[in-house]
Amino acid sequence: SSPGGDNGEREKRARDYTPKQLLREEIESPFRKLRQTLAGFSAFSAGVAAFIAASRAAACAFGGVCLQPLDEVLPNLGVDVVVVGVAATSLWWDARAQRSKLKRIARGGELAARRLT
Repeated sequence: SSPGGDNGEREKRARDYTPKQLLREEIESPFRKLRQTLAGFSAFSAGVAAFIAASRAAACAFGGVCLQPLDEVLPNLGVDVVVVGVAATSLWWDARAQRSKLKRIARGGELAARRLT
């Protein structure tokens, strides 16, 4: 499953929580959307760069036209792959923290709604 899940899964999750609970979670983590957006764009950008670097490395390795020396391309490819990994891990970690926080908030709401007898 992807870090954010598919739209159906996301909609189902949103239906499991009240708007007040969703807002409470957003208040507790105000920059989560910004972090997720930046990590997503970073992963995409580094993925494109990794694809280009990999195709250049393959061209050099298999006797094609070397636009850059291989000793420049391989470190670039390594950095791009690491950035994709770090950004994907960041997205996964943030989504996991969000689910955990929403569960905690919902559990607190259930406890607050109970009547003492």
